[in-house]
Amino acid sequence: MFCGTLVLCLLGNVPQMNAADSDAYAIVQQNNKVTGTVNDDLGPITGASIIEKGTTNGTITDIDGMFSLDVKPGATLVISYIGYKTQEITAGNSPLNILLEEDTQLLSDVVVTALGIKRERKALGYGVDEVRGEALTKAKETNVINSMAGRVPGLVVSQTAGGPSGSTRVLLRGSTEMTGSNQPLYVIDGVPLDNTNYGSAGASGGFDLGDGISSINPDDIENMSVLKGPAASALYGSRASHGVILITTKKAGGKDSFSVEYNGTMTFDTQLAKWNDVQQIYGMGSNGTYSIDAVSNTNKSWGAKADGTNTVKYFDGVEHPYMIIPNNTSGFFRTGITASNTAIINANTGNTGVRFTFTDMRNKDIVPETHMSRDVFNLRTNTALDKVNLDFSVNYTREDVKNRPVLSDSKSNIGKT
Repeated sequence: MFCGTLVLCLLGNVPQMNAADSDAYAIVQQNNKVTGTVNDDLGPITGASIIEKGTTNGTITDIDGMFSLDVKPGATLVISYIGYKTQEITAGNSPLNILLEEDTQLLSDVVVTALGIKRERKALGYGVDEVRGEALTKAKETNVINSMAGRVPGLVVSQTAGGPSGSTRVLLRGSTEMTGSNQPLYVIDGVPLDNTNYGSAGASGGFDLGDGISSINPDDIENMSVLKGPAASALYGSRASHGVILITTKKAGGKDSFSVEYNGTMTFDTQLAKWNDVQQIYGMGSNGTYSIDAVSNTNKSWGAKADGTNTVKYFDGVEHPYMIIPNNTSGFFRTGITASNTAIINANTGNTGVRFTFTDMRNKDIVPETHMSRDVFNLRTNTALDKVNLDFSVNYTREDVKNRPVLSDSKSNIGKT
């Protein structure tokens, strides 16, 4: 009887909580305060991020590497900092002592610099950017350099209207001299490439005969390193004063002793979606006068009214009605097609590897009676003989172009309006 009375007395002395106090009490019971310190081998890390996994609840370490965070019981903490490996630990008894490890994969990134020499990126005194070969084959271009557009800071790629058979102009960090091409030097597997464009269009017209870099097959590229500035190109002399683009091609590799690979792409080109509005009243000529000489000697369209009431002798020597043919420009073009097919044979026997690539590219331009074909053969063999490594490669390109487009201000430029 005495015990029962004592229990009732104690219960009667318990303070009553309202609804707000009850919610606050529940929150306190749900969360635990976790404290600790984040360090590396040299001492505390300031600004390290500590986040409760699966939530947005987090904090950062102070100047002494210390932190404090309210988390749910049994929560997982994610600790991260630039240049260090991210760690995940379970929130346990405080305080926590967390030691972060350097991410050597990021800090010791190795890039190709010159003559096949490899250096750690952090040890270089100049800017280097690298593009892996996989990025160049996702959306293939007829000229592999066009795939570099937008991938490297300070690199500007511009194309001419020459189509797939035309050349590409590349600038690194802008123009550095008043004369000359200002283009970088291309080096393939340690061998400089002469990328001179032997035919180009001037102000009065001409043809773009393409360049040498267009013959490189994207499927053969392992990576491309872009060296910026004169300091990056000291080993190549004055030719590399505008920078260097190093191309490293693939060797025979893989676990299989023999393999065959096929890659194929097809693209379609259409004519311009919108044409400039042109007058549809007057025909060829000037000052309201038409003559047979006007057809070949002028590009003016202010001759007599072309309403079909008169007939004139055209270039074929036959009388035709003198009239405007609607949509004669847009109806002239066609849908262009570019198809590329690549076959790769890879063989490994012991310390010797052989890689052979054949690429067949066919293009039908949007201009009728204009097409091109390009066949690229590439063979690379490598073998290891004790302390000597031998590497041999050969590349052969055959290109056939019919009716290259005329550019600039030439009267033969069919794209000129």
